[in-house]
Amino acid sequence: MKNIHILPTDKPSKLFEILQFNLLFDSQNMYSEEYKKLHKYKNKNIYITSDEEIKEGDCYFNNTGSAIERLTYKLPSGGSFCKKIILTTDQDLIKDGVQAIDDEFLEWFVKNPSCESIKTERFKIIYHTWIYKIIIPKEEPKQETLEEAAENYANYNEQINKAVQEAVKFGAKWQQEQDKKLYSEEDMREAYKWGRIYDMLEFDEWFEQFKNK
Repeated sequence: MKNIHILPTDKPSKLFEILQFNLLFDSQNMYSEEYKKLHKYKNKNIYITSDEEIKEGDCYFNNTGSAIERLTYKLPSGGSFCKKIILTTDQDLIKDGVQAIDDEFLEWFVKNPSCESIKTERFKIIYHTWIYKIIIPKEEPKQETLEEAAENYANYNEQINKAVQEAVKFGAKWQQEQDKKLYSEEDMREAYKWGRIYDMLEFDEWFEQFKNK
């Protein structure tokens, strides 16, 4: 469910739109407000919400009108479309006690502007005071395929390279299907032919050692 909301603001902000949907984070205040107005840059604020109970005095995001409001009496129409704001770049809300979004997340967010939801954790520090930590997704390292690994490893000469690649391809297929027991002795002989680069074992001995019992 979406919990990141971006709204325009006519007040100073380090986050702004430089072209349609292109966000920039100015962590060092390199761009003056006059410069941004001259080039038609649009200041933006980010609001991160949660499903926590909205209590009197809390700021919340009203999904129906994309508006920022503060609870003074009761939520409109039961408040099913209202979400508590827990983190923001809005300086007015920060002055009123809402936690500021740190620069690390803002730098990550401008590189991932399509993100609409982020995980957060909260920690109690004193009495009823909570602080929030944003869990920034970590990029999963690209994993080599078995074929790529074989090609990178077997770079000694063309003959060995082909042999290892064919053996690894067969091994991957065999591993995926081993529980189904789909491979015959003839299949295994073909694998052995490509994999037997050095004279170590005869096939019958090798087959008996490694076949599924």
